[in-house]
Amino acid sequence: MLKRLYACKIFLFLTTLAANSPELTTYLSGSLLYWQSHEGGLSFVTQPSSVFTTTDYTTTSLVGPNFAWKPGFRLTADFAFPCSDWALGMHWICYNGSAAKSVAAPSFEGMFPALSINEGTLVGDFATGANMTWKLKSNILDLLAETTASWKDRFALGAMLGLRSAWFYQSIHTTYHGGSFNAGPDLVEMKSHFYGIGPRVGLVPIAFLPCNFSLYAGGGASFFYGFFSVKESEDFVGVEVGSIHRSPQRFRWNGDAKAGLLWSYNFRDPCLTLILDVGGDYLFFNRQNAFRRAEVLGNPHKTDLSLYGVHGSLCLQF
Repeated sequence: MLKRLYACKIFLFLTTLAANSPELTTYLSGSLLYWQSHEGGLSFVTQPSSVFTTTDYTTTSLVGPNFAWKPGFRLTADFAFPCSDWALGMHWICYNGSAAKSVAAPSFEGMFPALSINEGTLVGDFATGANMTWKLKSNILDLLAETTASWKDRFALGAMLGLRSAWFYQSIHTTYHGGSFNAGPDLVEMKSHFYGIGPRVGLVPIAFLPCNFSLYAGGGASFFYGFFSVKESEDFVGVEVGSIHRSPQRFRWNGDAKAGLLWSYNFRDPCLTLILDVGGDYLFFNRQNAFRRAEVLGNPHKTDLSLYGVHGSLCLQF
């Protein structure tokens, strides 16, 4: 919540500054996002195996949750200087993702509890049922210097250089029951906070079409120095059987791409331009899953976070 408050304050400060500086050309844009999030390493059980023929339930493939499509928003404020090709801007993305799944093994079959952090968990331990929910809260803030070069009103190339700051909060709630957990439910709770900041660069080529339409496609990359705060706990019938608290600091990187179609309309009085934008987005964040899982499985290798989907935007230039 504090991250959103800070981003709102920065956005309001910049728009107030623009309102008091009539010589600036101002671009204010709001986007509705419809995205899906996906993160690797969230598998919580294995495929069922027969309890009569299996003594190692870790040998089958892993089962992960189903990721949901969710709405979000993006706000941008860009301020172009007079007699210059340069502008300053702020871009803020707010998106919350989720995933969930419940599974039950057929009769006389069991599944290994992959997210158990109990050091006493053995390859022969199994559950007959499990459910898992994962939630993500993300805030991504860019502060950028931007410039655009045009060629004969047919093509333009935008370039950006600045800082990107990203906040990610993740939580996992998993319950195992049956089999080795017949005495009662086994509850696994995991929470992860990440904050990172680093330089960002990007390019956006634009092709101008007839009737005030234009096409764009581009992307950017960022390199973060980030701070994690990870807390994990496991309780079986009300007794804590595992606990982990770590605060690692890591270098991470991010890449993103976007493409879309623009349409603009100029109002003569007042001097105002309306710009509509529909398109798609893809954002990739390197190794954002910092959770541990059962020691006998080892740590997962693919732990990247992806955000992708479509957007619709309304922009005002004045």
